[in-house]
Amino acid sequence: MTGDGAAAVADEADDLLRALRAAVTEFQRVADGPSSDREHDAAITLAESVTEIDQWMASGRTPPAEWCTTSDLVMVAEIAERSGHSRQRAHTMTRHPLFPTPAAELAAGKVWRWPDVEAFLSLERRPGRPGRPEEDS
Repeated sequence: MTGDGAAAVADEADDLLRALRAAVTEFQRVADGPSSDREHDAAITLAESVTEIDQWMASGRTPPAEWCTTSDLVMVAEIAERSGHSRQRAHTMTRHPLFPTPAAELAAGKVWRWPDVEAFLSLERRPGRPGRPEEDS
């Protein structure tokens, strides 16, 4: 992801987290006052979700699949565009043994989660073809 794109995603995540915290505060106000068991349970569930998001953001891990949006789903053309490689190079990368497993295989082709692809792209790999194995004499 480009620096501008990563910054935009981080800003959106921060905005979302602020909104969730505000919602938790409101739910806790409701839960602490006279409320139904349902409202109380909703407040607790929301507080647990915000805690989970906080922990995920602090860890730098790839988000769980259920947190991803459709813009996180990519095919070879999007991998090429986002990574700055040609389509041919992007297709070649998808055959690398460490490349992530596709999230789905559709009639149009394989689909990957962008955070998984991005993690692969961040791996330090030696350029060029792998060397030939040493033969025992």
